[in-house]
Amino acid sequence: MARSRSRSRDRHRVSKRSRASPDDRHRSERRDKNVDRERGSRHTDKYSRTDKVDKSSSRDDRSRRDSKPDSKDRRRDSRRRQAELEARVIEEETVRLVTASVEAKVKEVMSSQAVQQSLQERLVRERKLLEEQAWASQSSLPYQCWDVLPLQVEKELAEERVAAEAEAKRAQEAIQAKQRELQQIEQQRQHEADEARRQAESAEQQSAEQRFLELQQKAQEEQEKRKKEEQKRKKDQAKILGKHGARTKLSFKLG
Repeated sequence: MARSRSRSRDRHRVSKRSRASPDDRHRSERRDKNVDRERGSRHTDKYSRTDKVDKSSSRDDRSRRDSKPDSKDRRRDSRRRQAELEARVIEEETVRLVTASVEAKVKEVMSSQAVQQSLQERLVRERKLLEEQAWASQSSLPYQCWDVLPLQVEKELAEERVAAEAEAKRAQEAIQAKQRELQQIEQQRQHEADEARRQAESAEQQSAEQRFLELQQKAQEEQEKRKKEEQKRKKDQAKILGKHGARTKLSFKLG
């Protein structure tokens, strides 16, 4: 409809221009060109503003779409870190429990009399075997080496004995350290249990005292209530007796 109006206006201007003088036609043509230029500039401005609005809205939509994956990634990373932390805590607790169980079993085994006796018998057997091997090898050596071999065997046995004693000492120290640690843990647990028991007893005592005070206050209130009711009953009884006495006296005078 707007296009038909513009065409009718153009035809009207052309008809006027054909009837006018050359100067008028020249001025009319320039005026029409200016009008067309202004109309085209307004049309271009309108489309440029529309394009700007469309571009800004597309940028906003793109930024919103980009921000949503970021939030999802952050939540996913948070859940993953939490799962890793839980797995690490479970693994550390499992290792601690297994280590404690193994140390307890080692302590039990090392402290048993049968194990000590077995180790001692094994040491004696190995020492006897070494001596036999030394004497067997001594018989095949020259006479000058016979005095050297027993000393060497004794030296090796002494070194093995020292190493075994050092190993046993280290094991004993480790066991004692673990015993001290367990004792400290037991003392701490006992202290916490005693503290919890004292708090429970204190709370129970406070609750009992509070109940006793409430019962005592309730008994006093009941006693005061009964006392007031007794006083009221006596007053009402006195009033009733007074009324009956007055009536009796009046009837006596009239009689």
